[in-house]
Amino acid sequence: MAMSTQQSLFPTATERGAKWFNSPVKHHKGSLGEVRVFLPDFERREFMLAAQPGQPSRVNARMDAIVRKPLGTERDFIPVGVVSKDYALVNHVEVVEAAPKALEGFQIAAADVKAELTITEYGECMALSLYLPEKDTFDPGDGNRIPMRLECFNSVDGSTGLRALMGWFRLVCSNGLVVGVTWCGQRRHPPTTRRQAAKNPS
Repeated sequence: MAMSTQQSLFPTATERGAKWFNSPVKHHKGSLGEVRVFLPDFERREFMLAAQPGQPSRVNARMDAIVRKPLGTERDFIPVGVVSKDYALVNHVEVVEAAPKALEGFQIAAADVKAELTITEYGECMALSLYLPEKDTFDPGDGNRIPMRLECFNSVDGSTGLRALMGWFRLVCSNGLVVGVTWCGQRRHPPTTRRQAAKNPS
């Protein structure tokens, strides 16, 4: 009986020197609930320098800092990026919580899905792979069945836009090149910013 193969679109933590935007990555497998615990939470704060004696500091009126909250037994808050005031922060947890709801539309229970999480050292970038049940696998003709999966990508520092892809993926090499056929797609453009609205009043 042909077996389906599960391949991540990102290098696993066991691969020597695996990095994402020059940041080491960690790799976790399990159920959706099991990988959920490795996702940190983030908040935005004012972007400014800590005050020093004789060196007053001002808040940057155009930028915010993105800060990782403590995770697990850690107690530290860690800055991970700087974004504009107009940046829409989407926490990784929101993506993970939305994924099961999307699968419910296809009558797929979260308990029947296997998850793989690739996340950077400080958690600013995340890739989540959800492998659908065996009945949805595809045989391209060589007997090596490919599982259908939902791929979710997100960052909280603006380096990687939020993306969700569903289909059959086969890893050829790990240099990031993707070749495929898109049957359908949808893209939501960001809302007009206040600055743009002021320049182009309706």
